[in-house]
Amino acid sequence: VANDATQVWDIVSKESIDLFLFDLSVGHENGFEILEKLRELFPELKAIASTGRIVDDWKKYGIQGFLIKPYPIQELDLMLKNIFCENLI
Repeated sequence: VANDATQVWDIVSKESIDLFLFDLSVGHENGFEILEKLRELFPELKAIASTGRIVDDWKKYGIQGFLIKPYPIQELDLMLKNIFCENLI
């Protein structure tokens, strides 16, 4: 869990990641901008954005899902299964 971009970079400097679940604002930074930088390191990175408002253009960022807060944990669970299990069917 990271509360700002500095913490994101600290985590990815120590380990690789498969999923970036993020709010549109990560500390004082834009989550989509952080995602673009992360994809330079992890081109196959899956991503789910979350925020309290509707964002019409989220698909242009190549993310796999979008959750509007508050959301039930079951919605996140289903989205994760769809993202990571689609190749198993």
